[in-house]
Amino acid sequence: NQFLSTALSYSDPSAAFLDTKNRRDATINQMLDDIAPRIEAELADQPEVRASLERTIGAAYLSQNRVAEAERYLNAALQTQLQIYGDGHQEIALTLSHLASVQVAKSDYNRAMESLQKAIAIYRNRPPNDHTHLKAFADAIFQLSEINWTRGNFKDAESGFSEVLSIGSQLRGADREPVAD
Repeated sequence: NQFLSTALSYSDPSAAFLDTKNRRDATINQMLDDIAPRIEAELADQPEVRASLERTIGAAYLSQNRVAEAERYLNAALQTQLQIYGDGHQEIALTLSHLASVQVAKSDYNRAMESLQKAIAIYRNRPPNDHTHLKAFADAIFQLSEINWTRGNFKDAESGFSEVLSIGSQLRGADREPVAD
């Protein structure tokens, strides 16, 4: 909570006591560069929280097209999650999906497909009525289908897109984005 409060203080004009000049006008990149290195030290005794924040920071770096930083934090999150949960946990699937986006950004489609296939396998092993990460499951299938489509594997792409449509009946509101796509 304290870590998050510090991160969010970038938009607080009364945060002048903090060491970054003009924090209120700081960019997302400046904020990420300031808080990201502190994750490991400040959350060393909370590996689940640290891994979750590393995944969030990695995704934020990716949204800023800072692929190297995104890959670094997503790999760190994945390694921590593998130590905590083993290799079949849905948190790992979420991280693998983000990592696949980094791999696509690097045009490493083979590795992206491997990451997505692992994530999808994890999602397929969830209990039948567990809808916790159903949108993420649909997103992973959609992303894999896009890669298949781009690579000319139209039959695999069509199968994946059809599965996303099938899953879509269980999604609501904004979670239906993969169906629209």
